[in-house]
Amino acid sequence: MTIDEIKISVTMALVKSAVTRDDDEGIITVNNDIQKQTEIVGDFLGKKFLLSCIKKAEDCLVDDKKFDELWQKFEPIGARFTDKIDDPLLEEED
Repeated sequence: MTIDEIKISVTMALVKSAVTRDDDEGIITVNNDIQKQTEIVGDFLGKKFLLSCIKKAEDCLVDDKKFDELWQKFEPIGARFTDKIDDPLLEEED
């Protein structure tokens, strides 16, 4: 399955898991299958991310211009580690 197909499948599973409370608000349940599918997608995207970084690193080793471009982006960031990812898709909507 493609990522988009998996996303559709998981979204529909979440819709099917929803129940309405007395105050008309829905509760969505993330069951074990959904959690496992999310872990599989996370592993896949993590490997894809790493392979992308490796490819860019290889390019920088043989192309000074690409290295210089990467260095310009790297300088303000520096060599850091984080467990927090800033992503607009993960921010709550008001």
